[in-house]
Amino acid sequence: MSDISKLQKFLQRPAKMVLIGHMNPDGDAVGSLLAWGEYLERKGHHVTLLVPNDPPLFLRSMDGFSQLRSFRMEEVSLVNAIKEAEVIFAMDFNEMETRIGALSEALKMNDKAARILIDHHLNPPLEQFDLSFSDSAASSTALIVYRLIRDLGDLDSLTLSMAKNIYIGMMTDTGNFSYGHLTGELYRIIADLVERGVAPAELNVQIFNVYSESRMRLIGYSLHKKMTLLNANTAYVTLSMAELNYFHYRPGDTEGLVNMLLSIGGVNLSALFTETNECIKISLRSQGANAVDVNQFARTWFSGGGHRNAAGAKSFASMEETLRRFEEGVRAL
Repeated sequence: MSDISKLQKFLQRPAKMVLIGHMNPDGDAVGSLLAWGEYLERKGHHVTLLVPNDPPLFLRSMDGFSQLRSFRMEEVSLVNAIKEAEVIFAMDFNEMETRIGALSEALKMNDKAARILIDHHLNPPLEQFDLSFSDSAASSTALIVYRLIRDLGDLDSLTLSMAKNIYIGMMTDTGNFSYGHLTGELYRIIADLVERGVAPAELNVQIFNVYSESRMRLIGYSLHKKMTLLNANTAYVTLSMAELNYFHYRPGDTEGLVNMLLSIGGVNLSALFTETNECIKISLRSQGANAVDVNQFARTWFSGGGHRNAAGAKSFASMEETLRRFEEGVRAL
């Protein structure tokens, strides 16, 4: 029996389903959750869309966003939803212990629900799932959601809101279609979504042109005052909590900053170090024919991982010690 046939069996009768995205959900996580959630609801299932904490403000104009619930804000009621779930989908992440925060403990309360993975990150622990749709060569999880709806024979049921959310997921996870597995399949899907009514120019404005003045000033400050060129091909930025607070930081305000560093001629490795109450958050990016595998770099030198050209990590040391370790890792490349 094919995996699609197995998925069809899970979808045959109405069931209680919980769809979970990762901590600090991005456009791909939110777009995938909203599109797949709407598809399942239209199939007659009772669906709860769940993320560990609130997504950034610039995603809140997405169709159906009000259906998304934050575990941090509604823990008690959402624990009950998880306990009662018959099917649990892991969307846009595959590390149950590290990518969903306190939600991982809540999931342990339900060991009877079927667990299905829909994701595109490297090194999935497939043994933890009853069914997996995992493709690390896919540019986004949203693209995999489109494939699933297509392979289930239901493209005719793709609504405009589903199409827009799939497009936003693909758009944000590829840097507005500028990096990461830009295949013919991706552009054929884009063409289909446009023919179904998606307006790329409008969505580009909706997602990328809604930042605050304070965010723009933070970006300017980061590039002017906090950017360091470690060598001819490596650049990084550090931001302390005091600096973030000065610029009235809100989740999502540093979105894209680490990619900006790669626009410097000769730079093919970039990093952003952001101080939080719990740790130093690290974003890593690379580019070029002989690009550094930042997934491996994050796993080797920090607690993290992701994709070959885009990864994240955490450091529980001071900023100074974190930078010392980063620079040691760069010298070892």
